[in-house]
Amino acid sequence: MRKFFSKPILVAAICIFAFILFHGLLTLGRVYGPPQVERLCGMVQGIATTPFFMETGFVIFGFLCVLIINHYRQKRDGDELVYLEVVDDPTADLSEDSKAVIFSEHHEKEDRFQIALAAIEGAIDTKDLTQAKELISDLSLEELNSSEVKALRERL
Repeated sequence: MRKFFSKPILVAAICIFAFILFHGLLTLGRVYGPPQVERLCGMVQGIATTPFFMETGFVIFGFLCVLIINHYRQKRDGDELVYLEVVDDPTADLSEDSKAVIFSEHHEKEDRFQIALAAIEGAIDTKDLTQAKELISDLSLEELNSSEVKALRERL
């Protein structure tokens, strides 16, 4: 079996198993429970297997599975927002995709300060305040006292 198909099949199998387990527990409650539990389990199982409610339940359950898997993936992979700088004169051995993300020269201190300001401003504009605070904390004391940084700190 190819690795590409193993994860979706596993998720689908877990969902089907959860559905079967839920209805198996309801059936056990109907057969072996006291009279009140028998009636409750029978009523819940009857409502849950009604065509409209069952189909709606599958849609809601599937949507929740997608949301949970997507949330887990975003926590694992991190933020998708990236900052790129296109290089005018990259080395010749790079592919076209790599030329936009590789810095070809060492930036001077003033250039690094301007890049840091742009990164802080971008983080504030995207409402990523944690990243903006981290970037501000990386600045030196004289850079922190500059008017540009003070203006950005006021925006926080």
